[in-house]
Amino acid sequence: MKAARTVYFLLLAIGLAACTSGVHAATYSVMQDGTGDFEEIQPALNAVASGDTLLIGPGEYLESHSTLIPGYPWEVEVFAYVPVSDLTIIGSGVGETIIGPETYEGSTSDYGPKAFVWPEGDSFKLEGVLVRNCYEGVHAPQGSVYIDECKFIDNSIGVIWSSDGQGGDFTNCLFRADLPGGPMGLLFLGTGNGVLVQDCFFDGVSATTQGEFGVTFAQCEFKNAVVSLSVDQGGHCLVRDCRIFDCSSAGLWVDGYSTVCEVEDSEISGAASAIYVRQYAQLVANQSILTGGWRCVVEFADSEESQISDCHLVLGASPAIRSFRLPEHGEVFHDLRNNYWGTEDADEIRALILDGTDDPDNASTVLFEPFAGGPVATEETTLDGLKAMYR
Repeated sequence: MKAARTVYFLLLAIGLAACTSGVHAATYSVMQDGTGDFEEIQPALNAVASGDTLLIGPGEYLESHSTLIPGYPWEVEVFAYVPVSDLTIIGSGVGETIIGPETYEGSTSDYGPKAFVWPEGDSFKLEGVLVRNCYEGVHAPQGSVYIDECKFIDNSIGVIWSSDGQGGDFTNCLFRADLPGGPMGLLFLGTGNGVLVQDCFFDGVSATTQGEFGVTFAQCEFKNAVVSLSVDQGGHCLVRDCRIFDCSSAGLWVDGYSTVCEVEDSEISGAASAIYVRQYAQLVANQSILTGGWRCVVEFADSEESQISDCHLVLGASPAIRSFRLPEHGEVFHDLRNNYWGTEDADEIRALILDGTDDPDNASTVLFEPFAGGPVATEETTLDGLKAMYR
């Protein structure tokens, strides 16, 4: 198998070289056995120009360098500092090309080490590598980032990216960590739009988007985090055909003024609640299975008017829905009509809701009639569609 991967890697190098022979872009290779252009990553990065492609062969790359990066008053250890605005890096595969120290060395004291640092530019593409044991796997303050077929293992933050433009994809990636302090797989910061995270697996890490307008998580699976997915600070996120489970608090956390999260064809659960919406944020959920924990299924804490429809609300506790709004913030009506509550009795459903009907100082009302008379038709198809994601 290793020999086959190596042959494929060499053929890829030849093909890329042929494709770029008529233009300025070049292809370089890093091979630890001396058969490439370089034997270490950083010397190769120092030689590339914008638009080039760098191929990294099999092996564990343990070489790091103390580097001063923009925004830091001190030097941090960096394994691969990318000095150009547009670069494609292709490894030999996640089982072949491994970057990072042998044991965890992430530290909040100096925010290092970092595997890949791309300080500024237009486009950074990373494919076929395993990044491990760093404080940050990829550090990208701006530009567009595209990552495919990569693994990020035991990093404090897998990828931190301050998107400021249009586009960016994360596909077929694994983010996993068994570390204290609530490690993150992805942290999106900025004002970007049109970002897609698809067919990715998050285990023991959270994904957070802050301020990003237009991040889509599609066909992803999240598990074993405190909160698996959080959307806040005015971000707009779509969760489609995803599964979120085994969270010690909430599966999905939506927080902050002008923050909106849409959920479609997904299954979400949490130990305390499936979804927590607070501080002027808004939730729109359709055709999903929401499973409550010891506190409730969904909690609205001074949030904006939200809508949940055609969903199956699987009760974990009573009340199933908690909704509170300070009177000085204005009255809100949360539309939870056309859902299945596990019962067809209106009085029983009313008893599952804690809102302004129960408290005169609570300015929120949950609308629930009409309700579905049985499990929604999408329940079975949603589960069937998610089975293929189990890994």
